[in-house]
Amino acid sequence: MENFVFDTYASGKDFIGRKNECQALSNMLDYRENVVIYEPPKSGKLSLIRKVLSNKHMNEKKLFDVAEVD
Repeated sequence: MENFVFDTYASGKDFIGRKNECQALSNMLDYRENVVIYEPPKSGKLSLIRKVLSNKHMNEKKLFDVAEVD
């Protein structure tokens, strides 16, 4: 396994796994459900969100409102 980078978002070839989570989040967005993602720091929450929204933008051209609470 290559070095794992913590200081940037995973994308492209660096985004691995989480196929089930991507599909679940995508389905929830398709049904216009409100979504809250809560996990420990540095667990890939924002990378997951960015991946799903990027795929939706490229495939469907849908717009979403996104809020981040810290």
